[in-house]
Amino acid sequence: MKYQKEMQYEPPKVTNKEAMQVMITALFEKFFEPLDLKQWNNDKALTFFTDDIDADSIDYFLASKRLEDPVSSYVKQR
Repeated sequence: MKYQKEMQYEPPKVTNKEAMQVMITALFEKFFEPLDLKQWNNDKALTFFTDDIDADSIDYFLASKRLEDPVSSYVKQR
């Protein structure tokens, strides 16, 4: 019980997971532009919501091709 009361007054600390995410992001962004999440999300939405009848459109084809190779599609070197 005493331990819980003491912990209540300690400030939050950075977790290992948070630190790892920041370190990986920092390292990634040293060599690459930030991910093109807007295009990636748009491609995922387009392929998800496209009916089978419309799956032969150029936009669907291009989005599918980008999703097959996300590294070359959504990552750019600095």
